[in-house]
Amino acid sequence: MDIREIAARKVKSITATFTGAVLIIYVYALIFGIRGILIHTITDIIIVTLLIELAHLILYSKKELNNAQMIVRLVIHMLTILIIAISVTIYRNWIDLRNPASIAVLVGLIITVYIAVLLSDIHKMKSVTDRMNQKLQERYKKGSGSNNDL
Repeated sequence: MDIREIAARKVKSITATFTGAVLIIYVYALIFGIRGILIHTITDIIIVTLLIELAHLILYSKKELNNAQMIVRLVIHMLTILIIAISVTIYRNWIDLRNPASIAVLVGLIITVYIAVLLSDIHKMKSVTDRMNQKLQERYKKGSGSNNDL
């Protein structure tokens, strides 16, 4: 995958990452009764979004990865996102470090959104793969039929 393909994918995923960040902050603010957090933090959300998008580079590889290697990359990726999100929330004083429940809720929300996006991506990739395989089978059948006619 060359740099242009990576950049094109990043541009497409920024919207999803931004939406996920806004959703997490919104639900967190609702749970802990924080008012006005979204109005004052759009710039911070954009910064977090860009940092998380950079973290996605962990998942790219020039060679095909086996399942174990991909799982390791996914775990490192998720931990990187957690570190980014928690660091920003601590820096911006969005989280009360004296309240373990607030930390647990934030981590839980991030992991939940991460898993939901991951499962959605897996489902999407499986659908694309199934369609490609079906088209290849159709092409193979057409090609093998013409070979028998010779």
